[in-house]
Amino acid sequence: MSLVLDSSVTLAWVYSAEATEEVAGVFARVVGSGAWVPSLWRLEVANVLEMGVRKGASDSAFRDAALADLALLPITLDMETDRQAWGATA
Repeated sequence: MSLVLDSSVTLAWVYSAEATEEVAGVFARVVGSGAWVPSLWRLEVANVLEMGVRKGASDSAFRDAALADLALLPITLDMETDRQAWGATA
């Protein structure tokens, strides 16, 4: 597993109107081989989905289904992201 997935690509996949062939290809790789995500990924994705509900762009059923689908993916959180952010990364 060498793919690092960020929230913007994740959300492009969730919101099918924003999906491209490249995004579909990334998610085919994620399903087949898994991916790493920064530890903030879940919060970022959940926040955007919740903002969609609050703005009326989607409903809570869509948000909940998207989160349930994403939870099934072979995603590994990179906990070193936070530990290194203000140290080695900076």
